[in-house]
Amino acid sequence: MPLVLAAVAGCGAATDHPAAELRRGLAAYQASAVNEPIDERENMARMASAVRGIRRRGLVEAVPVLLDVVLLYDATDNPVAPAAWEAIVELAPRSLDAIDRRISRCRDGGANDRSFLPVLERLRQDAAAGGS
Repeated sequence: MPLVLAAVAGCGAATDHPAAELRRGLAAYQASAVNEPIDERENMARMASAVRGIRRRGLVEAVPVLLDVVLLYDATDNPVAPAAWEAIVELAPRSLDAIDRRISRCRDGGANDRSFLPVLERLRQDAAAGGS
């Protein structure tokens, strides 16, 4: 089962929901980043703003898309993936279930999915240690 961008419940058409904005930004990056880890500054800025909004509002339902960003957004010189990591840690212990589900999905998936396991396991440790 290939790893795909996670859907965020309640984040479909709402243009003001930071998780939906983050999901759109990641999709735009993936569509344009064939063979080059470069993203447009505007997209990166929108994604960074969305992560800040998720953190500020404590949106635990956004953890799946934050996980996608941590795992899939590797644009050069980006502050977004580290900020997504920090947001997941801040949302602990509520974020641990989503991390555990993703770990389980990766273990059940193919070799590409299993390659994410070390990152997810380290993130889970950070979240478990840093969660409030």
